[in-house]
Amino acid sequence: MTAYKIMRASHYELGSLVDTTHINYGYRTGRSHLAKALADAAIEVCSQSIITFQQMIDFIHKQQVRASDLKIPNTITRAQATTLKFLGRSAPSIVEFDFGATFWEALYERIRTEERPNCPSRLKSYFASRDIDSLRLYRDEHWADRMGDKLTCAIDISGCPVAFDVDTVILDKVGGDMTYRSARPHVLRYWDQETSSRPIMEVLLQGTVVLGEQIAL
Repeated sequence: MTAYKIMRASHYELGSLVDTTHINYGYRTGRSHLAKALADAAIEVCSQSIITFQQMIDFIHKQQVRASDLKIPNTITRAQATTLKFLGRSAPSIVEFDFGATFWEALYERIRTEERPNCPSRLKSYFASRDIDSLRLYRDEHWADRMGDKLTCAIDISGCPVAFDVDTVILDKVGGDMTYRSARPHVLRYWDQETSSRPIMEVLLQGTVVLGEQIAL
């Protein structure tokens, strides 16, 4: 069974095996345990309030840089702010570290574990596309100006007992102007494998992947 993958050229070797237990999306977003703890705490606060995601990220940033205009948003408690301050001062700068991916994945994972626990975790998965057209759409939407160090290749996914097809467009609808409550239905649609009118499909793989020949998009 064949799928298709965009990956860094430095990680490619024809015929090599990828064990998704060790090589997965969580490897990237979990590089800093302190950043992950901060993201988890931030999503926890968002779930208990009406603060938007962008307001939360701005607050964390101002705490980290000790901004002179720092104020506690009236949508969260002082105790919550203190927790975020402690974790934010310990974690890497959210500007210099790829905190965005860690933050959003914390949201998706929280909703999955609480409401769709039978769905495979994105953090434990290896991402690919079932067909070249889907991969091309994904590249154009997410990697159009960042392909310099990357290549595309076929992969054999026969060794993956988990292959979960989802529409990335649904998650792309979740933005910084949303609250936890308003984002939740979109994230659940993703986990329920619903599709949009113009889907960009990806497949979450868990198992053993074999890297195949390079292809041109």
